[in-house]
Amino acid sequence: MKIGVKNYGDEKYFRALLDRADFFEVMAIPGKDYSYLGKLNKPITIHAQHENFGINPADKSKEEKNRESINFAIELADRFNAKVIIQHPGKVINEHCSEEQAMTFLKSIKDKRVITENVTYVKNKIGLTPEGIAKIKKETGKGFCFDINHAIVTAIELGINPYSYLEQFIKLKPAYYHLGGQSMHDGAEGTHLSFGDKKSDIDLNKIMSIIPEDAQIALEVTQDIDKTKYDIDLIRNIIL
Repeated sequence: MKIGVKNYGDEKYFRALLDRADFFEVMAIPGKDYSYLGKLNKPITIHAQHENFGINPADKSKEEKNRESINFAIELADRFNAKVIIQHPGKVINEHCSEEQAMTFLKSIKDKRVITENVTYVKNKIGLTPEGIAKIKKETGKGFCFDINHAIVTAIELGINPYSYLEQFIKLKPAYYHLGGQSMHDGAEGTHLSFGDKKSDIDLNKIMSIIPEDAQIALEVTQDIDKTKYDIDLIRNIIL
């Protein structure tokens, strides 16, 4: 397995983890200086902006902004030779939005490095379930980034056993994974924790046992460097 970490562009964070992480994942935010990435000598993964940045591939009225966002992510990937670009599929929130529009937008992105991520449980989001991801894969030809925490939250909200639910997603052969600490009681607010956080009560051994040995996993944990070092070491001890 390859174990990396995700950050929104903190050079200090990445440099402190050079001796532990196999790769780094960074959010592609226009206007930020990413020149330091070329000096880290690590493989880079790019995550395109998502709904927290006002991006929504399902919204026809945001076509120009959506296009600018993914184009910037692609440019950044080209600059640092990234092999993976992650894109959220969007959500239906008004009359301008539709699943059809999301599919059209995703299909129009010709870069084969772009993969779509399953999202955490919110009504009207696209790519929420295994069936939703399978549909995106079939209609757009895009690969799949499996966010394990998003799937756990969704399973709990739907009243499904979380661990058997994870196996349904893994059958779709993810190209890439996201994983962080998780409270099984706090919904979406209880994600992206350090594994050492007292609120994190997921069965990490069980989760790691069902992930393929050749997986590439980006840890979405905390921005605390010492805690992240602990998290990487913990995962490595599990997979030894």
